[in-house]
Amino acid sequence: VAFGDYTNEDLQAITEMVMKFEPETKDDVVKELESAYQLSKTLAQMWEQIPFDNEVLTVEKLQEKVPAVDWLEYINRIAGPTVQLTKDDKVTFLMQYLQPLMELIARTPKRDLANLMMWEVMKTVLPYYKDHAVNPNVGRDVRLTRAEFCAKEIEQ
Repeated sequence: VAFGDYTNEDLQAITEMVMKFEPETKDDVVKELESAYQLSKTLAQMWEQIPFDNEVLTVEKLQEKVPAVDWLEYINRIAGPTVQLTKDDKVTFLMQYLQPLMELIARTPKRDLANLMMWEVMKTVLPYYKDHAVNPNVGRDVRLTRAEFCAKEIEQ
């Protein structure tokens, strides 16, 4: 069974990696990964269905519309220390995506959110492990050089 964008090999490798943490059973691991996968598919569907109409608003107005996040702190941490915004500075967001996203996050169990984050981390770092103890797919060439990675990204 392939999970969406994840190949059988990737799913098997991630499952085997998680099994090293000694969960109760492999069924538990598959169940946890399946919930992470379902959440990732929901996010992907939400992203595909939104119109790309950016809304320009002040940070203060964004805070009023989506109060679950301290936007000024969040933006300044990402942009800082070079750029520091104030509540009156204008930003642009895809509000048709942001509001449903925040609702999804609010109603999703924290364990599922954590599993999704770990799933994405494992999927990203797995190709860089050439040790069979960590990466059971060591027989295939899974690691790209930085130049190959950049070339692949540019081609997309």
